Amino acid sequence: MKTLPSYPLPVRGTGSGAEGAHSPAAPIDLGPSRAAAALREQLDRAAPSSRVLVVGPAGSGHRAAAFALHRRSARAGGLLIHVPPTAEALEARSDVEPGSLHLERVELLDAQGQDCLAGLLTDGLGAQGLIATSEVDLLGPQRPEAFDEELAYALNIAMVSLPPLSSRTEDLPELARAATAEFARRRGRALELAPDAIGALCASPWPGELEELELVLARAVLVARGGRIEAADLACGPGGGASPDSLPLTDRRLATVERALVVRVLEETEGNRSLAARQLGVNRSTLYNKLRAWGLH
Repeated sequence: MKTLPSYPLPVRGTGSGAEGAHSPAAPIDLGPSRAAAALREQLDRAAPSSRVLVVGPAGSGHRAAAFALHRRSARAGGLLIHVPPTAEALEARSDVEPGSLHLERVELLDAQGQDCLAGLLTDGLGAQGLIATSEVDLLGPQRPEAFDEELAYALNIAMVSLPPLSSRTEDLPELARAATAEFARRRGRALELAPDAIGALCASPWPGELEELELVLARAVLVARGGRIEAADLACGPGGGASPDSLPLTDRRLATVERALVVRVLEETEGNRSLAARQLGVNRSTLYNKLRAWGLH
């Protein structure tokens, strides 16, 4: 079997073994808001299709949406494979077992990648379903000029639109509690969010969307003492005061928060990258690629 380039992340849709750290920290459609209810309806309607296009802003939960669609589909017993937007990655997927392919950032495919994808759609995906995610509407006014319009229509058999977190204020407590519980479980801890922490989370604008929320909570699980995460844990280091790598909830880009979290986990694991990757919920290739991009390799 070929290895998918860059960062293949196989995730079992059902059963126990392979979900683990690669599954989302919280169901993307969790919560009582109208936006969450509309998202659940979209996911239920789109899941039976062999071809789904998911559109949402950066950080809005593309992987979590792909996971939700896979779990709802007839292919839930197979693998969910995250595929980077390259022709090489698309060609390599031909040898993987049945399941769902999550083609990430499809709008970034170059001409060769688009030709490869068009060929796959024409020839058929066999027992595999395709979930393509994009940060822009491929059929809207912001559609990249280099992206083939016919291919965009071919992808859009079923569409899911991810709502911004700003429209889901009612959902924040449930999303945060679920994510905290999952991150704590992965660390072998039992933690809950204190009321002041919930208040601080709900008051944040979250420019980095759902992924920024999860990164802040993942770090809070690392620094919290006792059985509760307090509001101070969301912005301060283990010593209780502000620290150079503290992660405030405002005026902080997602990339910065992510880098600080990775550095902290590497410090705690004494540079053990395999252990750090497991704690962060990614595979080693993903971690190595990030460290290389940050000049930390």
